[in-house]
Amino acid sequence: MADEEDKKPSKEAGGENSLNIRIRDQTGEETFFKVKKTTKLDKVFNAYSQRKGVNATADTAFELVVLGVLCVLLLLLIFVLYRIDAAVVWNAADMLKAPAAGGPPVLYAGSWNPPHCGHVALLRCMAAQHAKIYACVGHNAAKRYAVPAARRAELVRAAVDADDALRGRVEVVVEAGYVWRAAARRGCRVLYRGVRSWRDDGPAEHVLHALNVLGPLFLGPLRAPPETRYIVADEKLHKVSSTAVRDAVAAGASLDGLVPAAIATDVRTLYSPKVKGG
Repeated sequence: MADEEDKKPSKEAGGENSLNIRIRDQTGEETFFKVKKTTKLDKVFNAYSQRKGVNATADTAFELVVLGVLCVLLLLLIFVLYRIDAAVVWNAADMLKAPAAGGPPVLYAGSWNPPHCGHVALLRCMAAQHAKIYACVGHNAAKRYAVPAARRAELVRAAVDADDALRGRVEVVVEAGYVWRAAARRGCRVLYRGVRSWRDDGPAEHVLHALNVLGPLFLGPLRAPPETRYIVADEKLHKVSSTAVRDAVAAGASLDGLVPAAIATDVRTLYSPKVKGG
């Protein structure tokens, strides 16, 4: 009996209520702890941190901040993608036939370098829906223009005044800042953009749309971004662009069908290659 008792494993004090915990770090070094089953793991982590000489809460706080930032960025991305996906897209022909929407004024911005028949066609579509349109001539200080913004604005005004559907309904303005700020100053809740084809214009338009959503939120600050709507131009105008007009002027070609007749002479004069010397 005595021999049998000697063979029984001896129980350490509190052995049934304790746990042996082994922690291995990135270098492979192991640290052992013997704790009660009721001990909270926070105490083990704190003890391990003190033994290693690190702050137990620093990483956790940093991770929470990073997680919060990532969540905000994800929500912003979802919001931007939603605004782009939910944007109203009109076909020019359908917009001319639809009942007028009315409401606050709208803004259509571009470089108008120079104005062309495609611009005027888009303005007519807007005039069929809205009583007041701002035609915003943009000026980018980082770019060089053959014709100053003020002179381009005069060309737009001349084209508008010569068009019965636009006269008195379109106001031409010049802006050097963000388009969304120009819209906010004039009480415009809607920005219009013209698209010749989504294949050619889509990527650039989506980037601009995203900037017009994020800009008011960050630089407003926290200003509600304006709604962006698109007008897909009539197929016969797909090849009409400011570049096509400048190329035609440089080649001495006809401007019929490219620019309104009311400004054709001025466009040719302003955009003709300047001859240097006597």
